[in-house]
Amino acid sequence: MSRKFLDTESPGWVTDGLISEAQQQQLLARYPQQAPALGLLPILGSVLVGLSGLSVVAANWQGLPTALRLALLLGSLVGSYGAGAYFLRRGNPDLGHGLIGLGLLLFGASIILTSQLFQLVGYDASGLLAWV
Repeated sequence: MSRKFLDTESPGWVTDGLISEAQQQQLLARYPQQAPALGLLPILGSVLVGLSGLSVVAANWQGLPTALRLALLLGSLVGSYGAGAYFLRRGNPDLGHGLIGLGLLLFGASIILTSQLFQLVGYDASGLLAWV
């Protein structure tokens, strides 16, 4: 039995008369709060999904029209940050932070691809500093 299940269901059991308040406390004491499972996995998954998406787009980048290129860059940024904020509000911080991390990677890639798209020449680290 999981602690989360007991936290949500046991108050209903007490009000229905299935268990007493003392029994509810004994059950809750038997199943202590556990730390969430591995939080690095969603972040790593987001990075890998982002890199695979970048490689697919990069393979076909020259064949795409300019408006579609910009729409892909902006859509991926807005989608990743929006999904990250959504999951943070819904109480899933691991996935939310992973998606926001993906957005950060996409932001850096967008800086590089936009400068390549409009043939901006930069011999300094201004694009890297903007990303940081």
